[in-house]
Amino acid sequence: MKVETLVKVDFYGDPVLAYQDEDGKVWVAAKQIATNLGLDWMGQYRKLKNHEVLREGIDIRPIPSPGGKQEMLLIDLDYLPYWLATISPSKVSPSIREKLIRYQKEVVKVLRDYFFKGAVINPRVPGEKTGREPRKSTTIINGKEVLTNYYTNEDLPLMEEAFAVWALNGQKNAQPVQQQRGRAITSRTLFKHNG
Repeated sequence: MKVETLVKVDFYGDPVLAYQDEDGKVWVAAKQIATNLGLDWMGQYRKLKNHEVLREGIDIRPIPSPGGKQEMLLIDLDYLPYWLATISPSKVSPSIREKLIRYQKEVVKVLRDYFFKGAVINPRVPGEKTGREPRKSTTIINGKEVLTNYYTNEDLPLMEEAFAVWALNGQKNAQPVQQQRGRAITSRTLFKHNG
């Protein structure tokens, strides 16, 4: 079994741990979601293992951690909304009710945007919205034609802010790429990763 490395995706200040496997499937650390929501992990673990449908969307995999590899229960992103829907907002503490509903409505979209669009922009946070969608361009990646976002110098402040957040989340080897004035910058050339 291949050892995977989780990435930390910020969701309203909560870390959501996930990764994309070689087949393109996104897996999410279920315990971290339960912890973020203040739920009893053992109760949720039993639910995931015993539920006739949910158990088809979970897997236990070895994940690197500071103490060495640890087995972690992961849930397929496609099954995440079903699991969250099994948690009734009326049956949780009033202090976490709003947060649970936010997870139920938005966390899957945020993770899909992160892994499949390459970025997440929260329109409710000042400075994170440019007022338009990124421009699109066709690029050849691994011999396949792929529609990708591209950015110009007017997008640079937003991209620098996104890079700073990304770098603070453990991407210590990242280096900004210098660009020429007025030249279009693609999402593949804006930053390079050394390492």
